This record gives sequence, structure tokens and C-alpha cells, in this order.
Amino acid sequence: MKIISLEGLKGAGKTSIAEELGRRRNIDICEKYMHQHIALSSMLFSLKKRYENKFLNIDEALGTYYYASFFSSLEKAINGGRTAIVLDKGLLSLPATGYYGYLKNKETLPFSKYSRILFETFELAIIHYNSIKADSYFFIIKCNEEERLRRIMSREEIKPSELIAVGRNDIYELIFSQSALLAQARLSRASFHYLFNENLEDKRKAISSIEALVL
Repeated sequence: MKIISLEGLKGAGKTSIAEELGRRRNIDICEKYMHQHIALSSMLFSLKKRYENKFLNIDEALGTYYYASFFSSLEKAINGGRTAIVLDKGLLSLPATGYYGYLKNKETLPFSKYSRILFETFELAIIHYNSIKADSYFFIIKCNEEERLRRIMSREEIKPSELIAVGRNDIYELIFSQSALLAQARLSRASFHYLFNENLEDKRKAISSIEALVL
């Protein structure tokens, strides 16, 4: 089993690349994770109990139910028997879902203390991810801020989380970069590749690179 994980900030073009790969290669695109009340793993539940008095809403501030949804969707896809699946937003994007909850609920815990707990949560996810019997290929899609903003603002429906991401680009960059560094240091069956997607030619090259490396 091969997991092709498309990662990057909002507006980087992950979905368009995932859809093109799925169409060209008849590969299943894993259901996107979302905030669902799925049972938390024992590790996440213990962490939640340890820190919940520090937050107004710890589930949203850490994105715990996004983690649960992610692993539920991933395990269903793996058990489907395909040789490869595509994740349109995967493991590396999970910490950013928590940061949106931290901002939305106007949490009072200072960011320096919050970020330590945020990445402690992510490290638990890495431990669990390492138990999955599959090779992972992380493709980190890069795009300049101006083009990402243009794509977001041209969407028919703009989500509140997207507007917040635009206004806090530096922090989201920081969180995503730290997530990638931790994953590269801790994941055992994974490779990491950086691709640009700022125009149609970039997109064509990115898709060709993914196909050449994995498919």
C-alpha cells in the first residue's frame, strides 16, 4: 500500500492536484477529515484530560476530533484493498486545524504554551501513524501568498477558517513547517518532496513528478 499525501497551506492547490491524479490514474481520493464526534484514541483521551482545564474548548483548540476523523478515514481507505490512495490534506495539516479553534474561541493560554501542547498532540499522532503498514509519500505543495489569496478569494464559498488563515499567514507557515520537521524526524516509512504549484505549468510538473516517483 502506498499513501500519497498532498500537504500545504490553504490555497496551495492540493485539491486540484489530487483530483487530477485520481482521474489520470484511477486512484481513490481518501475522504477528507472533518470535525466529527468519533471516539478518541486512548492516548488522545489521556492528553485531553491532562490539559482540558487550560482551555475553553480543548477539542477545538487542539483539533482532537479532526485527528480521530483523519485516522478513521485513512484506515477505511487502507482496508479497501487498493494499492495506492491519495490524501487531499493529510497528517502534516492536522496541527493547523487546532490553531483555527484556538483563534475562533479566543483562548487565553499564551501561544508559546499552547504550541507546546499542540505539538505534543501531533507527536502522539506520529506514533499512531508509524503503526500503519504502508509507505507514505508526502508531497508538500508550495505557492506564494499572493496566488494562494487569489485562489481563496475566488472560491464560490469562502470558509471562515480560510479567511483566518489569510490573515495569520506567518503563524500558519510556522505551524506547518514545524509539523513537517517533526514528521521527517519521526516517521519511519516516509519520504518528503517539495513541489511548486503557482501556475498551470507548475501543476503539470508537480503531477508528473508524483507519477514518476510513486506510480
